[in-house]
Amino acid sequence: MQGFYEKFNVFGEWLYRLVLLNFLWIGFSILGAGILGVFPATAAIFSLLRKWMLQGKDVKLLSDFWQAYRNSLLKANILGYGMVVLCFIIWADLQLTLQSTSLIGLVMTYILFGVLIYVSIASLMGFAIYVHYELTIKQYFLQMLKYPITHVKESFILIVTLLIYCTMIYYGSSIIPFIGVTLLGFVIAKVIFPTFKVQKKKNSTLYEQQRDELLYY
Repeated sequence: MQGFYEKFNVFGEWLYRLVLLNFLWIGFSILGAGILGVFPATAAIFSLLRKWMLQGKDVKLLSDFWQAYRNSLLKANILGYGMVVLCFIIWADLQLTLQSTSLIGLVMTYILFGVLIYVSIASLMGFAIYVHYELTIKQYFLQMLKYPITHVKESFILIVTLLIYCTMIYYGSSIIPFIGVTLLGFVIAKVIFPTFKVQKKKNSTLYEQQRDELLYY
C-alpha cells in the first residue's frame, strides 16, 4: 500500500504542476497578444519540463517560466512560424493536387499528404529539441526535420499520442484550460528527452558521461 500511495502522490504532484503550467501558458500567450506569445510560452513549458525530468531541479515556477519565455521570444517565434509556414505551403500544394484527376496528381497527393504528416510530427518535437540544445536557427530546423527519420519508434508513439490527444480534446474540450496543452507537452517530453540522454552518452567521452550522470540524476 505504501508504494501505491507514493505513486499516487507523484501522480498528484505532476498533475498539479501541469495544471499550473497550463495556466501560465495561457497567461503568457495572452501577454504576447497570442501571435507573439504562443511559441515562447510553449518553449517555456518544455524548458521547465526538462528541468524537472532530466535535472531533477526545484523550479521557481513563475520566475523560471518568465525567464524561459523572455529568452525564447525571438528564436521560438522564428522556429514556430517557420514550421507553420512550411506546413501551410505543403497544405496549399496538397489542395491543388486534390483537384487533379490525373495519375501524377493522385501520386503527388499521397506524397504531399505523407510529407505534411512528417513535418507535423517534426514540429511536435521541435520545442523539445530547442530547449535541449544551443544551436543556430538553421541547425534547429535541420535537427527537427531529421529527428523523425532517426527515431522511428518515438515518431510512431507521438503519432498515436496525437490521435488519442485529438480524440480527448474533441470529446472533452473542457480540459483545455486546465491541462490541454501541458498534457501533450508532457507526453512529448517523456518520449523525446530520454533519446537525447542516450545520444549524449553514446557520443561522449568517459568524463562527459560521468558529468552527464550528475546532470540527469
